[in-house]
Amino acid sequence: MGTITFSIFEAFIENVRDMTKYGEDDSVKAFINQVIASRQVAIVIDELESGHSSCRVNNTSVLEVVFKTGNFGTNMRDAVYELEKALDVSFAQTNKGEIPLAATRSFQKNFLDQKAELEKSIAEEMLGTNLTLLANPNEI
Repeated sequence: MGTITFSIFEAFIENVRDMTKYGEDDSVKAFINQVIASRQVAIVIDELESGHSSCRVNNTSVLEVVFKTGNFGTNMRDAVYELEKALDVSFAQTNKGEIPLAATRSFQKNFLDQKAELEKSIAEEMLGTNLTLLANPNEI
């Protein structure tokens, strides 16, 4: 039981580490701290409608790593695999109209991180005419 419990929390830590780029992404850390305001992670046994495990944020801002009754320790890594989705679901319930973490991270990775290269390509196609690409995710 101790090994399983340790492994569950270890998987959670690995997922957070990946999401925050080893602690370098302050916006993701701030988002996680906002959603998990209690600063608590609990292992819970519950009757899940589907699957053996998952995670969710309860109404007191505690992140719960949930296992279906009789399946404690089954799919430990899968339980926290959808951590980002669970955080976004909780965030959306209290922050209507604001951008969830998944969208923010996607905007950064798929647009902002590639923006300079894209602007350079456009300038080459337009014979040196520089264009600045503007996109505000809060307005899209």
